[in-house]
Amino acid sequence: MGLTVASRWKQVAITLGCFLTYAVIAGVITQSGTMSAAMAENFQKPLTQATGLFTYFSTGNMLGYAVSLVIYEYLSLKRTLASCYAILIAVLASICLWDAWWSLPVLFFMAGLAAGLGLNTGAVTLSLLYNTRLRASMLLAADVCFTGAGVFVSPMTAYFIDQGYAWSFLFWILCGLSAVIIVVATVFTFPKTAKESNLAPQDGRMFSTVSVLCALGLFSYLFAQTCMLLWLPNYIEGGIKAGAVAISNYWMGMAVGQSCLVFMLTRIATKPVLMIIGAISVVLAAFLLIKTDTKTTQVLVMVLGLANAGIFKLSISYSAEQTSHPQRVVTFLLFAAAAGIAASPLISSQLVGRFGIYFGVQLVPVFTLVAVVLFYAAIATTKQSQEIYDHATSSSSH
Repeated sequence: MGLTVASRWKQVAITLGCFLTYAVIAGVITQSGTMSAAMAENFQKPLTQATGLFTYFSTGNMLGYAVSLVIYEYLSLKRTLASCYAILIAVLASICLWDAWWSLPVLFFMAGLAAGLGLNTGAVTLSLLYNTRLRASMLLAADVCFTGAGVFVSPMTAYFIDQGYAWSFLFWILCGLSAVIIVVATVFTFPKTAKESNLAPQDGRMFSTVSVLCALGLFSYLFAQTCMLLWLPNYIEGGIKAGAVAISNYWMGMAVGQSCLVFMLTRIATKPVLMIIGAISVVLAAFLLIKTDTKTTQVLVMVLGLANAGIFKLSISYSAEQTSHPQRVVTFLLFAAAAGIAASPLISSQLVGRFGIYFGVQLVPVFTLVAVVLFYAAIATTKQSQEIYDHATSSSSH
């Protein structure tokens, strides 16, 4: 697929703008735990109520992914991106200036909607901007921006709050990053959507056998990952502090793994890497069922994060390789992943309430296995289809 930008430096500028969509949403999500205590103190509310406000943000994210399933039929990528971050700037500025408790549910929801749709637009743009060989690397590099932002944002928030700044002060920095995205979306020429390219639906179909299998796999994979983030800190020996270290180790492993894969995938095909790390992830997740000491579990979780690093974006990239225009497929898969994240707390909390916290940890290897089996099924389906095509071509030539 050829690039639609006039020169390499324009391509780089658009790529950096897309990376910022990941950093902005991470800037809200990763500081939620650090910010909530200061919010509760500022508004004289219980900590649980302050923390609960971020549910509105995640719900908005979910709706943003749902909107992205249809919006590109009506708006170009650049108009969608510019509109999302103009809305986000207005919402975040309102939170900072208004500082009214009653308005926060609506504002957090709107922020989540704009950020979710904006991230999806960034991912779709990257998938169209780069060819098959580089697409997986660029999507993984975007994830590195997400995890990298997570490393810096929470300590920065704690620092500013400790210095006496408002709990929402870091939102001003996110407004600045959003402004950069708007400039990029306004100045540069973006790839064309499927609608703008006048493609027939089958040329970029959303629901093929491969995409549906990968979507179900991503739902299961993100369901499993969210279960681990929710229940492992409450299950591990050593208490919440030890659990927090374990989760931090997981993200550290993810960041290292993603950084390595960014370079590896420029030389290695997506399919074998996805198959290998999928199998490794199942084995490592199974070890969570074995009761071990705190240090061992913390190291295990870091290695699991290292193995899990590429599953999300590799499965998206592999599915996108099977279509001539990956816009609809990428959007569909990101929505499926968001659905897995949203469903996990609701379903797992009911099961944990009935069977105990250990059951929540048991869900991790089970759903990881389901996810990898679905990815393997998608790969097998692709191979079978190719063999049928090759046989038909060979027969017709005779």
